[in-house]
Amino acid sequence: ACLKSLYGNQGVNWNHRWTGGKKVPLREMNREQMWLLPPALEELIPTDHPARFVVEFVDALDREGWAELEVQIDGDPMGAPAYHPHALLSVWLYGFMTGVRSCRRS
Repeated sequence: ACLKSLYGNQGVNWNHRWTGGKKVPLREMNREQMWLLPPALEELIPTDHPARFVVEFVDALDREGWAELEVQIDGDPMGAPAYHPHALLSVWLYGFMTGVRSCRRS
């Protein structure tokens, strides 16, 4: 609604819905990636932190589990990469568990 109020009807189809079809490439996801100065992300999260439960749950989903969620787990090498479904579901579940339902919440 905000974009529509800013740009009006300047030739933009505001009613477009994605109907599936073409796959998009996925961004790489590595929870063990090292940083230049701080330690790896895995070392920053305590072993009993709820985020670890979310990671274990999401990583345990097999292809059939993702298919039940109607999520295409495979990306496409063409185009700009999308965020990996594992990362998106993990953030959503953790937010749901902690009561954060908007990134605007401070």
